[in-house]
Amino acid sequence: MDFNIIDLKYNDRIRNLDIKAKGKVKSEKNFPVFCIDNKEYIFKPLSKSKPFCTPCFAFSEVYWSNIINKYFDNKAPIYRLSICDDYEKNQSKYRNQGTIVPNLINEKQKLVNLLEYFRNNNDKNVDINNYINYCGKYYDYTCIFNSKLIEDNIFLGEELAKQVLISILKVDTNYHYENVNFLFEEGNLKNLAAPIDHEFSSLFM
Repeated sequence: MDFNIIDLKYNDRIRNLDIKAKGKVKSEKNFPVFCIDNKEYIFKPLSKSKPFCTPCFAFSEVYWSNIINKYFDNKAPIYRLSICDDYEKNQSKYRNQGTIVPNLINEKQKLVNLLEYFRNNNDKNVDINNYINYCGKYYDYTCIFNSKLIEDNIFLGEELAKQVLISILKVDTNYHYENVNFLFEEGNLKNLAAPIDHEFSSLFM
């Protein structure tokens, strides 16, 4: 595993990736995107406000992304340790330290997490409207497995089962419904996106 640190400068970014949490706990993230060797990379900083956050969150991302990529899913992006100079000056709730990860999607693709999908596609077996993203909580995926979408698309259920088992392996205490993403391409559902977001592993916390 490569634990060397990638040095970045905030002013060298090509754009910002704006992410808004859709759950009851609202948050906005403005992560800088860089072009490295003609590929987009996203800088994911350590947060000053996130509970339990230490540099071990970044080490966890690097460790688990390597394990998942090698043994479970070779499409899973590999995280690297990184420092982005001047990022904290522009986004005060974050630190300059974090990780950098290849962008999962291209311009024809879109990620839609479980919360977004089932809010827009009602299912009698999925009651997701009362979901709250709590740190240090295990989430029950039974209702998702019982949804019509999964029953009609067994390959999605198999992929989701694999990702839930991976979350158990890494003892992820924040594997919530906004961490799992469907991959759409030109408006068509293709599959689940590869696993991302490995910071809340209890082994590193």
